[in-house]
Amino acid sequence: MKFHNLYQIVANNDECVILRLKEGCEHDLWLIPFFDGNEKDIKVLKGEGTTVTVKTLDDKVYSWSWGGRSYTLTSENVAKKGHLIKQALEIDFGIYMGNDANKRRKTNHINDYGQAEDCKIKVMYWGRSKSDQAIIHRNGDFIIALDSVEKAIDWLELRYNLTNMARSVAETGVNVITYDASLIYSENNLTQPMSQIDR
Repeated sequence: MKFHNLYQIVANNDECVILRLKEGCEHDLWLIPFFDGNEKDIKVLKGEGTTVTVKTLDDKVYSWSWGGRSYTLTSENVAKKGHLIKQALEIDFGIYMGNDANKRRKTNHINDYGQAEDCKIKVMYWGRSKSDQAIIHRNGDFIIALDSVEKAIDWLELRYNLTNMARSVAETGVNVITYDASLIYSENNLTQPMSQIDR
């Protein structure tokens, strides 16, 4: 079961995204890594930092923040849960969650899985070896770092249709592979647990 199968977007505006657990999905929450199985509503603030607020099935509320000017001390599982939620919004749904208000407005129309627009993907790495760490950017914004170029390409191919590949070297000397990309909307479009992501 994938994150986007369990939650629906009930609000997406300049300031936040609010997700609500789909009816009848309560028992499937255990299938999402780092979830306790009681996360009913989730609100994620957009901007420089990230604040996640969870309302549980028994109507308790808790929240935590990281990045920007705030940081809440949490357990490792809660921190990973927050990163997984944010990653699902940014990667699987295609919603921009960063600090640029104009970019946020461009994805405010997304209210369901499958509505993200096409994008530019860049894979950047040092050196000549495909085993070098690779950084992936979408439309100029960082989305993930992986152990190698090969892992980065594999990760992308699970999530995106990639076309028009071009290779270049940036002024900083970094190698860049650029693609035109569109999200693949299928059961294989899986939000990868943070434990498998090299951050």
